[in-house]
Amino acid sequence: MQAGLWVLVATFAALGLLGYQRDRARRHRRDPDRVGVIDWALVQLLAVLGALVCAALALGAGQ
Repeated sequence: MQAGLWVLVATFAALGLLGYQRDRARRHRRDPDRVGVIDWALVQLLAVLGALVCAALALGAGQ
């Protein structure tokens, strides 16, 4: 079970990095009228929170 939680931590971290990269690209786009559908800042926030929760659960399961 603990290994599965660490896999989730890595997955959430990768999703958080993707959210950061896409949000940065959105902020620096050349055409300000070209808006996106996904709120990447929210995706990044939720991914980081998910990674923190899963990491806390994985560390707690190790005891």
